[in-house]
Amino acid sequence: MEQQMTEPREREMKFALTGDLPAIDVAGYTVHDTGTQTLDAVYFDTDALELSAQRFSVRRRIGVGWTFKGPSHDEGGAQVREEREWPDQDDFPAELMARVQEAAGDLRLLPVARLRSVRRTLKIADADGAHVAEIDDDVVDILDGDVVMETFREVEIELKESPDAQAVAEAVAQILLAAGATSHTESKYGRALRVLGRRP
Repeated sequence: MEQQMTEPREREMKFALTGDLPAIDVAGYTVHDTGTQTLDAVYFDTDALELSAQRFSVRRRIGVGWTFKGPSHDEGGAQVREEREWPDQDDFPAELMARVQEAAGDLRLLPVARLRSVRRTLKIADADGAHVAEIDDDVVDILDGDVVMETFREVEIELKESPDAQAVAEAVAQILLAAGATSHTESKYGRALRVLGRRP
């Protein structure tokens, strides 16, 4: 039986940043740099982008796992959406396809976009060691086959299920903004579709 792996909700703040990531120092919390990894992601939709039109997405990160995301809404400056994840496998997980059918009907999904990201991750913990927030500093290539169509930088603050998460995220956001970052809400997938000419 397939198991769903994680909590079904994602909360994050997104920023564009051109310079170096500033030093992250939040009083009362520790920041641990876990290093970098390369993530190869393929997004799936119908040829007519029926999932995207309803603000859903399906992604496979090769060697990491599958993700279903729902429409987002603003909550305290963070974008909040349904997020469900499953372990990596070559075929679509049955529970994932059941969620797609429930959300958007019986669709035949095809690869429509591919992104390759080099991600540096910083984890923020409280005095007890509990994970409060995470910063993902991504350099992202939008690919058409093996051709890089665009490279961009994005920094995300992911809020964990902690009563301190909102305050910590807001403090980190102020550090980023002071370093010249700009806030935005467009997803990587949405940007890829624009760059690839799949939507305006």
